[in-house]
Amino acid sequence: AFRKTAFQQLFLASLVLALCRAAMDFKFDFGAPTAGTDFKFNFGASSTSTASRDEAGGEKAVSTTPEGFLVPREVAVDWQADIPDEETIEALFEEVNFKGREPIRRCRPPNSSSLEGPISEAMQNSDLVPGVYEGGFKVWECSIDLVNYLVGSKVVLSDQRVIELGCGHGLPGIHALQQGASVDFQDYNPEVLTEVTIPNIKLNCPDPSKPPRVFSGDWGQLPAVIARAEEKTSAHSEDDLGPGPAVGEGTYDMVLTAETIYDVTSAARLIECMRRLLKPSGVAYIAAKSYYFGVGGSTRQFEEQVAQREKERRLESVGRWQDGASNVREVLRLGPVVGAE
Repeated sequence: AFRKTAFQQLFLASLVLALCRAAMDFKFDFGAPTAGTDFKFNFGASSTSTASRDEAGGEKAVSTTPEGFLVPREVAVDWQADIPDEETIEALFEEVNFKGREPIRRCRPPNSSSLEGPISEAMQNSDLVPGVYEGGFKVWECSIDLVNYLVGSKVVLSDQRVIELGCGHGLPGIHALQQGASVDFQDYNPEVLTEVTIPNIKLNCPDPSKPPRVFSGDWGQLPAVIARAEEKTSAHSEDDLGPGPAVGEGTYDMVLTAETIYDVTSAARLIECMRRLLKPSGVAYIAAKSYYFGVGGSTRQFEEQVAQREKERRLESVGRWQDGASNVREVLRLGPVVGAE
């Protein structure tokens, strides 16, 4: 009996060791029927992902850009140029369907061979490489969930100042723009913004009352970049807008974001970014899978991170989807605690 138990223990130890080694360089393949292609993560050890994890703990780390990541900046856009004609629409765009509203047309993403630099190589091997390519060319199913939630719950968007973080194709932000909100868009990769986000906005919102601002780069220093943009805007139209807010005072009534909490380290920067961008009365809607297998990110993990870092807002699950064939998905609402000053 002793030999049998020892053999079982040795077998289990060997199995665990093999699994740990396999996890050091892996890809995930989640069924994503709405998105149309398989879902692959590439979290193999690299200098960028290591730098991100090394800085995970401190307060300074979540409000700065990790070494090797793209520093945020505003992307200049001429909203009157290159409006797609019917022939271009037929060739390059397709519809994404929702419940309770008309479809939104989105630009088909470019092939990796048409891009240059690290993002081209990253796209050939994975749907996501932290610090290189953050998956913005793919339509993730949680972005569709978020639009469906906003429609079904009749979330008021008119006259609200909104930013979509990690926007990719920008479907939730475009919905908000069509409902009368003033919307800004952010994605890590500038290539995503120029190739799909901006064309999608031009096609679906050809004449917005206030043209969106578009930002690329990491979340760490994004609030400071937006604050400088606010000050620049107010200098040109002080009578209309008043003085721009200082960093931390809050600019937005609402933050929208989908599929952005898969990694615990980047989620910490996301929480700090939202805290600094939102007005005291502001809310955020976060659409995500309940668990990202093998990565460590999950909605419950995110709740713990929010509880540690955000004392004036509370996170609650307000929507949940479970079809039995794919990962459970949720929409979370981060809003002010009742009675908080």
